[in-house]
Amino acid sequence: MDLDMLVREADPAHDFDPVVAQSDVAQDLLRQILAGETGNRGRPRHNRHDRLPSGAIGQHSWSRSPLVGVAAAVVLLAAGLGAVAISQGHRSTRSVALKPNPNVKPVAMNWRLVSEISPQIHPFVSTSGSPQGLHSLTCPSARVCYLISSSLSGLPPNALYRSSDGGGTWLPMKLPPGVFLDTSLSCVSETDCKVGAEDGLASGVDGSNVPQVLLSTQDGGASWVTHDVPMPSIKGADTALDQTISSLEGHLYDLQCFTASSCVAFGTIPSDQPEEPTDATPAEPISQTVAMRTTDGGATWTTHVFPWSTTPSGAPGWSSQQNATFSCETDQTCVGLATVLAAPNTDRKSSSYGDQAAYLLEYRSTDGGVSWTSNWVPDTQGSADSLSCPDESHCFAVTEFGAMGAYGAYGVLTSTDGGATWTEEQPFPTLNPGWNAITSITCPTSTSCWISGSEQSTSHPSDPQGAMFTTQDGGQTWLPVELPGGLGSVNQVACPTVQSCLAIGRPPIPNGPVSSHAPTPSLFLSNRP
Repeated sequence: MDLDMLVREADPAHDFDPVVAQSDVAQDLLRQILAGETGNRGRPRHNRHDRLPSGAIGQHSWSRSPLVGVAAAVVLLAAGLGAVAISQGHRSTRSVALKPNPNVKPVAMNWRLVSEISPQIHPFVSTSGSPQGLHSLTCPSARVCYLISSSLSGLPPNALYRSSDGGGTWLPMKLPPGVFLDTSLSCVSETDCKVGAEDGLASGVDGSNVPQVLLSTQDGGASWVTHDVPMPSIKGADTALDQTISSLEGHLYDLQCFTASSCVAFGTIPSDQPEEPTDATPAEPISQTVAMRTTDGGATWTTHVFPWSTTPSGAPGWSSQQNATFSCETDQTCVGLATVLAAPNTDRKSSSYGDQAAYLLEYRSTDGGVSWTSNWVPDTQGSADSLSCPDESHCFAVTEFGAMGAYGAYGVLTSTDGGATWTEEQPFPTLNPGWNAITSITCPTSTSCWISGSEQSTSHPSDPQGAMFTTQDGGQTWLPVELPGGLGSVNQVACPTVQSCLAIGRPPIPNGPVSSHAPTPSLFLSNRP
């Protein structure tokens, strides 16, 4: 009798996934379950009222590059290796009050813990073998989701899990040895996925020369094919800085695939461009953003380096690295938003001493990343953290408005013309910069979006609580989402369809010190009926 039949006889209600079962780790785990050897690591019982233990989640920072120091300082991009065409756009600004709209019918407003949805879906329980730590969620369908996780704060994620029941249960997948995942998975089907990673086994003894690779699977993670992603440093103009970066390579932070062969990736490459201010002694190099494209599944790549950007006034941009957020709605059309920082305020008597003006620079490509045009978002200061473009015309970006270093108000920038113009929207009912925060946005259609984050707790004003909002009219009106209690924040939401979303939350952070190496359990939520 094969393993599939054994599982079905042991539990006829179990949704056995043969793709997951192909992995060596899953095989061992399932055999232990059937043999009764897993102890508290086995499948939890069917209990609709189970709750997860409390805990704290680690910080979302896992880059190992020595040049990645000021993650909030983001600036860059423009045309391949050519000049940047900068044109002034137009933006209207409005603050949308949070009030019911009789013309809007909210969809699936009631969110529940996955463990409460159905007795047929196992509750998630945090154990030594469960997903915990840093997370990145990808759901190619309502049924299948992938989760990248690491239990150690500050390290790149190095664990991958797969769920075949919408987040009810997760099974670990086997990765090639020595890899650390740098991007979220990008899947064109439930089983055909790719992810950017660092090849730790090929790095130098001191951690230098860490090559980037693309991992590809066509069987849901049971097996992987590895392709090199060439990301050498940019050298030539400054001999001293050339020597400093000679043993460094770039790293990927975003990957978007359209077919099994066609993908675009974004990352940063060390360069001998000196960090501003230019009179710093000794000079420090910066990283520049690159867009990389493959049309043969990762066997070969073309690279476009985005030049360093000035501020709108022409003053030098100031940063230690370049970064941006992108969304490619088709294999030809991409939109990006970058944050260009000005020099810090050096007036020690000023209340804004140390703050840096932040400007948003928008980029567009209509030829698959071969060429790019740029456009300042006028009269707007802030940084863009997450961007979702469900089609070629509509884009939605999570933005923290205001100078870098100051408490800014979180909102959403919306565009209905492919990024040519942007409108500012405010989903929170009141401005509360010290508490309101948005962590992610996903838009399965041009009218339906979900955002996740946190706000001040109504029951414990000194603590945050999880918050989510949705729009069903393209961003004109934002409605609050009803959530279970006991959430400190909602970190990410993924919606393959409007009626099927999965979100990752965390319990409130406990009082007192929290170990960065302690397990950090999460809560999985769904809006499925």
